[in-house]
Amino acid sequence: KAAQEIFAKILEQIEASEKKGCVTQELPSRRIDGNSFWADITSWKFNSDGKDSVIAFIRDITRKKAENNSYDKTYKALRRFFENGPFIFLMLDTNGIITFSNIKFSQMTGWSIDEITGKNLFEDFITNQPESKDTFLSAIAGSDNMQILTSESLINNRTNSAMSMRWYCEPFHDSAARCEGAVVIGEDITLQKQADDEIEFKNAVLSTGMENTAEGVLVVDAESKIIMSNRRFREIWDIPESLLESKIDEKVLDYVLEKLENPEAFIEKVKYLYKSRDAKSRDEIRLKNGCILDRYSASL
Repeated sequence: KAAQEIFAKILEQIEASEKKGCVTQELPSRRIDGNSFWADITSWKFNSDGKDSVIAFIRDITRKKAENNSYDKTYKALRRFFENGPFIFLMLDTNGIITFSNIKFSQMTGWSIDEITGKNLFEDFITNQPESKDTFLSAIAGSDNMQILTSESLINNRTNSAMSMRWYCEPFHDSAARCEGAVVIGEDITLQKQADDEIEFKNAVLSTGMENTAEGVLVVDAESKIIMSNRRFREIWDIPESLLESKIDEKVLDYVLEKLENPEAFIEKVKYLYKSRDAKSRDEIRLKNGCILDRYSASL
C-alpha cells in the first residue's frame, strides 16, 4: 500500500512538472542492508501496455549533501559574524556606492541600513578626506594586481561626531574577471587613537622634563638597549652624540670606563643591576677628573 501511495505521488508530481513528464527530487532512502542514504531521483512517466509506468534514475548524493550542509553551516556562521560582529562590513560598487551594510555600521552612524544603502561611502561618510575616493577609484581601476588596500580616516555619524576608522578594502570580480566593486571591512580605532595621543602627550611632557632637569638620566631596556638619555647625562660623561645614537649600552659603558677611578667596581654593579631587574641602588662614583657622581638606579 505504501509503495502504491509513493507511485501515485510520483505520477502526480510528474503531471504537475514543468519539465514535460520529468521530475527530480532528493529523498532520504534506505538500502537493502538497512543503511540509509540520500538519493537524487529523476523520474519519467511512460505507458507500457496501456498502463502508467515510471522509469527512474537514482544517484547516491549522501556525500554531496554532507558537503553542502557543512558549507551552509560555515556560510551561516560567517554571515552571523559579518552582520553582528565587532567590525563594519560593507560592499561597494565601482563608484563607492554602498550596496550592503551590516548592523555595526548602522549602529555607529545612527542611520538605518535602508538609509545607508545607496549612499556613497566617500561622499556621505568620509567627508574630511576627498582624496580617499580618488585612491579607491584608482585602486579599483587597477584591481587586477591590487592587494588589500589599507587606510585610516574619520567618518561622521548622524550627529556629526567624528570617529577614527581603519579600513581594509579588496575588490571582487565577475566570471569574466571584470571588477564589480569591493568588500570593505572597517575597524573603530577611536579609543586607540585617543590612547596613542595621550601617550604621545605624556612622552612629550616627560621628555621636556628630562631635558631640563639638573640630573643626568639614562633609560635602558631589558635587552641592554638605550631607550632614552637626556642632555645633562651627555654633558656629565662628555659622551659623543653619535655614540648615544647607536643605542648600544655596551659601547657607552666601554667609553665611560676610561673616566672612572674604579672601573671594575662600576661594571660589577652594572652587571648586578642587569641581573636583578627589581633591585634599587644608590652609590657614589668617582671620576678621574675629581668629580663625584651620586648614582641612583631603579627598574621601570
